[in-house]
Amino acid sequence: MENREDLIKITEKDTQVTKEEFDKLLWPKMRETTDYLKRKGITHLNVRHFAKGEPTKTSIVSIEAEQQRPLYQWIINNQVWGKTINITFNQPEKAALSKTSFGNTDFKEPNGVLIDVDTVRKAGTSATIQMVSVSEKIVKKIEKLWKDLGINNYLVAFSGNGMHIILHGDFKNYPNTFRKKLLEALASEFDEPEAKIDTVTHDAARLTKLYGCIATKGDPTEETPHRQSYIVSIHEDKKTNDLSKLNQWVEETLKKNQSEARKTPTLEKKKMVWMKGNAKKWADHYGFSYKEKAGDKPGITILSFEKCPMKDHTNSPYGFALIQSGDFVMVQCMHESHKEITIYDFNELYPRPDEAKIGQKPISQTHLSAGEKYDFFPYLLSNEGLVWKKGDDKKIKISSPVYINGIKKSIEDNTVQYQLMYKSNDLWEKIWVDGSYIQAGMLKKLSRVGLEFKANFENNLVDFLIEQKQTVEVCYSHKRIGWDFRHMEPVFRLFNSYGNANDMFVSQLDEGAIFDLKPTGNYDTWLQMVKTDVLGTYMEMMLAVGFASMVFAYLKGTTYPELTAPFINLSNRTSTGKTTSQVFAVSLFSSPNSSMDSMNATMNSIIGTLANNHGILYALDELATNSTIDVTQLVYAVSTGKDRKRLNQDGTIRKRSSFSTMILTSAENPLTTFVKNETGMRARIIEFSGKTWTKSASSSEKIKQVSNNNYGQAGIKFVKRLFEEGHQIITSTFEEEKRVMIAELPQSSVKERIANNYALITTAARLVIQLLEIPIRYDFIKNELILLEQEAIEFAKNEQQGIDEKVLEFLLSNGQHFVQFSNAKKPVYNAWGICQRKNDYIQVNIFKNKFEDVVKKLANVENPKRIIQELIDIGMIYKEGDRKNKRINVDNRKRVPTYEFHLDLEYAAYFSFSLPRSLEINAKEITQQEISIDDIAPDDLEF
Repeated sequence: MENREDLIKITEKDTQVTKEEFDKLLWPKMRETTDYLKRKGITHLNVRHFAKGEPTKTSIVSIEAEQQRPLYQWIINNQVWGKTINITFNQPEKAALSKTSFGNTDFKEPNGVLIDVDTVRKAGTSATIQMVSVSEKIVKKIEKLWKDLGINNYLVAFSGNGMHIILHGDFKNYPNTFRKKLLEALASEFDEPEAKIDTVTHDAARLTKLYGCIATKGDPTEETPHRQSYIVSIHEDKKTNDLSKLNQWVEETLKKNQSEARKTPTLEKKKMVWMKGNAKKWADHYGFSYKEKAGDKPGITILSFEKCPMKDHTNSPYGFALIQSGDFVMVQCMHESHKEITIYDFNELYPRPDEAKIGQKPISQTHLSAGEKYDFFPYLLSNEGLVWKKGDDKKIKISSPVYINGIKKSIEDNTVQYQLMYKSNDLWEKIWVDGSYIQAGMLKKLSRVGLEFKANFENNLVDFLIEQKQTVEVCYSHKRIGWDFRHMEPVFRLFNSYGNANDMFVSQLDEGAIFDLKPTGNYDTWLQMVKTDVLGTYMEMMLAVGFASMVFAYLKGTTYPELTAPFINLSNRTSTGKTTSQVFAVSLFSSPNSSMDSMNATMNSIIGTLANNHGILYALDELATNSTIDVTQLVYAVSTGKDRKRLNQDGTIRKRSSFSTMILTSAENPLTTFVKNETGMRARIIEFSGKTWTKSASSSEKIKQVSNNNYGQAGIKFVKRLFEEGHQIITSTFEEEKRVMIAELPQSSVKERIANNYALITTAARLVIQLLEIPIRYDFIKNELILLEQEAIEFAKNEQQGIDEKVLEFLLSNGQHFVQFSNAKKPVYNAWGICQRKNDYIQVNIFKNKFEDVVKKLANVENPKRIIQELIDIGMIYKEGDRKNKRINVDNRKRVPTYEFHLDLEYAAYFSFSLPRSLEINAKEITQQEISIDDIAPDDLEF
């Protein structure tokens, strides 16, 4: 639905459309509608206007005139320019043109059908924009179907409260039932709870809107205004629609649905016709006008409504009734379009008020065993079993006692689990089953665990369970932990859910979750340990790191989606508190036993553990214990929050795991020992090397003991205080901290990314001070992080200074693999390149691929291009112009690319060249020096 200046929208009750507005805004769009119908061969319309309490205004109007004056004059004469106007859209027989209205018999060969995608709402009301959006989505799906089936002629319109499609085609070549079947097939495929396809608009005399008119249902409001209908799009082709493929699709769809219906129990195909309640109190609550009368059978009361509350019917408003039988209510509607509705449909639009409820107590095993009976008409549950009351007198026992005792529903995927209580061999049993078991054909599979029922009555048992589960409270569960941004406001999910979102489900962590987030112990005990054993030590850093993960996940899910997670490693010798630090950090939110593992794991299992984790820190102890895992790949996966792309067995791409959290690892050696030396790698790692985390061994043990016995308490306190202060303080604090870091960090090529990493920790530190009122040393944490970066830059420089020496050593120690230029055209096996002596230097050309492999090993990198460029920049690799490598002829083969080095002449001997005379003299002077064995001290000898 569009917000356009050329469309009228009325939000106040007394607002009227003026004649000037009609001429300017409404009539042109009505002309567009009639022009379209003229092109489809329509010459006359039955134009009608229905007004509550007034006679229907109806007439047959010609649209053959170019300016449509007859239609315009009818609207003006009847003063309905601001009202809803309906028209037919099929071509009538000539004999019917003298009538005042058309009926179905007046259309011999109707070639059009109306597909009315109407919003589900209370009768006499307009739709909200949310309702209309659902109908728009359904129409888009139908249009995609049209395209697939070669349907190119149709009109799409906005009706004011939903969407319309008018489809024209060669319907005369198909049975009269085709249009009805088409609507039924479309409804079965595309209906949604908020919008449904009307399956009764298949008749030839069906009315639709004169698009351009105002839809005037109920009183207008800002949320439910009176909107102008209009044509959204017209799709026209010179050829008439060939409906053969569409007809085939309809038949196949209906056949499929009928097959599925046979597999589905009665209550899944058509909801239970009865619901417990008081019909009079229900009707009175909503102010319905009705007449009360006695039914044909004793105990039956009928409330006959003066107007159908489900839909405004254009033929007759009467025909709807609530029927009371004992404690149960059902509905009945005589209108064709509503003959299938049930009390559950009525309840969706007019929820049963508290005063109309007749409470059904949840079933209690204790009370059941004591002889209490539970009536779920027409079923009666007792300790003896479940009985079906078939008819007035006949009762059939269909199963041993069985009922649903608990319901768990996942908020992520809406999957449901039921806890069944049942009696087997006179003993009560219970079992959790997947929601798919509560359907015919599935319950019999539970016979293996002792569920006893008569096979012929499986459908009845399913019917009973579906009705009985309405009395069981639904408990929601979640598998996603940490931040959840799928609501109006962010929610943070631990064992319970926290936040201020009005649409937030109250849920608990799924029992099968990997992380144990159910808190234990108490906050005061944990806080006392922090005061005595953490404050004043390097462990303060870990208190900030523990909360930095949830800071990172919040920022990535809101304002900084490109943010990457730093991979934090603690390296030092044993007994320096590394493991204690990990235990302490993860215990802020979870049990260390569940959120801290050894490295005795595969890459897939680690990523699987992190799936759906958005802010809960995870720890891996002792990296060196696993030599098979690719730590570089692990760092990249953690920083991006995505698993590698994989295929299912059928060749389709498997859904990738996603997460946004941080990992804390430990090892005796720095992380650089385990990863490739890539430039981007340094921006993904925070290395705390050589730090002593605790003040003593006894203090370390105390921290571990308290953390293991009081986990989760600090995290809950932190989250609650965060929502009290406003979660937006994370963003504002982070942006301020990032500015500080950029100002104070030393210059480097990855300065901004490093600033992001460190700002996560200092942001968490400031939030700990503000929310938990724990006085950790912010300046100490910030300065330590800046010092880490200074040391990292210095280490990188040392690494850079060493690579040229490594390359030189490699060339000299492998001189025998380089063919002298004079022999370059002779076959030489295992050659790495050529060499030749120039006047001032030794020229060495090494094959491109060989040298790149060498650099990968020497520099411990996956991609050698950066290192090679640095060697070019310092002049070690010689290049001519813009070309980084030089092509040479070797072994009479094609010219191959090489990297060229110019080495000092003093290295000539390493490549089997004689030294220049000047160097030979120097070498001779050195070798001719007379040294006596007596002049050498024993300590100078090395063996």
